[in-house]
Amino acid sequence: MGLMSKLFGKGQEIPEAAPGVSLCPHTTMTPRWDRAEDIGHEDRATGWHCEGCGEMFTAEEGRQIRDQAGDRLRDTLPTG
Repeated sequence: MGLMSKLFGKGQEIPEAAPGVSLCPHTTMTPRWDRAEDIGHEDRATGWHCEGCGEMFTAEEGRQIRDQAGDRLRDTLPTG
């Protein structure tokens, strides 16, 4: 294996995620509202959009994801 191959990982296979499993930790979630009066009130959000992967979530799913974000991020980051 040459130096460039070692640096850029040429020839290494990237593992694929299992179907239905997202590799995105969904840490950049932005709320969506149906009414202008609700803007700025996260508890009134009607949906959530992940800026990382582009996936949309319902209001309840978004709240659950945000509540569990710390645990998911802790599991994702390497410890050392």
